[in-house]
Amino acid sequence: MSSARLRKVFRYPSGDDKDDEMPDELDEEASSSSQMQLISLLAISSLGCTAYVLLSAPTTHETRGKTVPTTSGPQTPPRAYIDYVNGGLSLLVGSNALYFKGKKGVDDGFWLLCMLPGVVLFVTILARHTMLSVDIESLEKLKYPYKGA
Repeated sequence: MSSARLRKVFRYPSGDDKDDEMPDELDEEASSSSQMQLISLLAISSLGCTAYVLLSAPTTHETRGKTVPTTSGPQTPPRAYIDYVNGGLSLLVGSNALYFKGKKGVDDGFWLLCMLPGVVLFVTILARHTMLSVDIESLEKLKYPYKGA
């Protein structure tokens, strides 16, 4: 009967005990949770930087070789480097999306949310470039001259 024991004998944990797998799994789960929180914070920071760039970007248009700004003001140091910081944050969060894609214990759509800041930044840069390349003077010439019906 002594060979048919159903429970393990309690032993105090020691540093060289290889049978104890539970704390390693808990550590991995806690580490994954803290990584997800950090990545979420970086993603929100990147989206905030993109919103700041959209709100503070000077809207200029080129008129036959000369640039005419429509909003004035000097370019402050945070504004000068925010595009590079935002690109770095988006790249960092996007590269972590590949890490989280197949990981166990992470929500299935979390990696898609990690890609969101990069996609928003790309669309913002593309839209800003497109808007700044429009010649306002040529559009003013196309305006219908008569008012009313």
